[in-house]
Amino acid sequence: MTTGYTWEMLPQDPVVLRQVGTAEVTPDSSALGAGGKIALKFAAVQTGQAPLQLVYRRSFEKDVAPAKTFEVNVNVK
Repeated sequence: MTTGYTWEMLPQDPVVLRQVGTAEVTPDSSALGAGGKIALKFAAVQTGQAPLQLVYRRSFEKDVAPAKTFEVNVNVK
């Protein structure tokens, strides 16, 4: 987690879903470059469907393709 990479949500219309707070990082160890877990929290704003798109990249490398991507369609009832 100390390599600068983190998961972040791509901008979207927050009508159905919005991120709550900031990412919570739990490292596996104190070693430099050690892996870990990151928790992102979201709140349902109203019923509907919305895509949730996350990218894994360094925040200072906006013009570089992300190392990983994640996408899921969220259905709020």
